Amino acid sequence: MPPTASGFSGCAAGLVLASELFGVKIPGSINLGGHLRGRDDLCHVAGTALVKPLGVFADRREEWRAHRAAFDGLRSRLRYDLCRVVSPTPLERAWYALPESLASLYVPLRMIRLTVNAARGRMSG
Repeated sequence: MPPTASGFSGCAAGLVLASELFGVKIPGSINLGGHLRGRDDLCHVAGTALVKPLGVFADRREEWRAHRAAFDGLRSRLRYDLCRVVSPTPLERAWYALPESLASLYVPLRMIRLTVNAARGRMSG
């Protein structure tokens, strides 16, 4: 049975996709006795991103699916979702220029901004 460490799914999916795209066999020394399989959800989102036309990039939802699929287990995926929602982005720092001593306020400011945006979306929709 293959290991379930965090990096294994991504590596396995990369090897499987590369072997399919380039029509080559995965070397036996890393193929776990011929049983190496990439997880279907991860291979699907990665494969979809690879066949996009030149200059067309994944939107936020596709990016989220790809990142989330790279994690093994529900707990890791939920932790990723929480970090993605709570962690301030460079845009927060640009919109609310706070001194470094108040940088811890970026998290509550992000939550307020997301809540206000969601409320606006509900009122307009």
